[in-house]
Amino acid sequence: MQFIREYQISDLGICDALIRCFEECQALNVVHRGRLGTHDVRPELKDSYDLTLANIPPPLRDAYADVFDAYFTALAEFANDYMTTFPHLRSHTRPCSINEPPNIQHYPPGGGFFEEHYENAGPMVARRVLTFQTYLNDIEEGGGTRFVYQDHVAKPARGKTVLWPAGYTHVHCGVVAPREDKYIITGWWSYDEPSERRIA
Repeated sequence: MQFIREYQISDLGICDALIRCFEECQALNVVHRGRLGTHDVRPELKDSYDLTLANIPPPLRDAYADVFDAYFTALAEFANDYMTTFPHLRSHTRPCSINEPPNIQHYPPGGGFFEEHYENAGPMVARRVLTFQTYLNDIEEGGGTRFVYQDHVAKPARGKTVLWPAGYTHVHCGVVAPREDKYIITGWWSYDEPSERRIA
């Protein structure tokens, strides 16, 4: 449990704006069915609609630039606190940053990421070090994230941001919200390659 840390975004308008951005992108057909990594759509394992930030059309990206700047600024503060708490993340590893596009995800009522999984499972994602997830809306029933080995459920609340290690020690899955929509934004800090362009 000690490596699962929760933080709170103070400006909840950021969450509302990210949902609006998702909905506008959905109207432009750039939202896709959730996939397991880069693999097939398997709604029996993951029932979601995903927006990769890299796919946001430039006019919308410009319109929401201040929102994303504010979100990533808050996220950087949370990461700094996390890495201060666990200083070996800085002193004993290659530098890391957000160098994969994060995703905004919508889980309809009854949907979810049902499969127990962890975030650096496989060579394509092995550089992932730390996971972040921000709940963008309040949910009355269900909707959290269950960590298997820690026997812990992170409860959803608008603006709550959860950070945890990307490895197999933190296998997790979504908790279904049976009657409500669930919106999150999620991504990873990964080891940098020397020539890699950082997103945040």
